[in-house]
Amino acid sequence: MFVRLGETGGEAAAKEHYLQLGGIVMSIELLIQLLVLIVMIIDMANRSKDS
Repeated sequence: MFVRLGETGGEAAAKEHYLQLGGIVMSIELLIQLLVLIVMIIDMANRSKDS
């Protein structure tokens, strides 16, 4: 990882931590989308069974 001039180690570490946090948030959003998709599929299956 390259550190630009004038950037302290703390700032670089904070930026790295923020990027990791962003990745975690993105994966959580993907998981939520997957769950919603699964629920929708189950719901559609249940509706077709009822009719």
